[in-house]
Amino acid sequence: MFNLAGPRPLGNSIASMDLGFALQARCLEAVATGSVDATSCVVPVHGHIDAAIANSYLAGKYPTVR
Repeated sequence: MFNLAGPRPLGNSIASMDLGFALQARCLEAVATGSVDATSCVVPVHGHIDAAIANSYLAGKYPTVR
């Protein structure tokens, strides 16, 4: 996430985006074909982590990029 924020955001390289999309596509294919079930692929964010991030944003610790 660091490369998406800051005074000179660079974004993600094409190679990393390509890898990420390929991984997502293969995972979705595995779920769709039944070689794995959806419960083995979904990892929820724990509530305390989600709340900590939300509270940090509200406290101004993570300024938004404009």
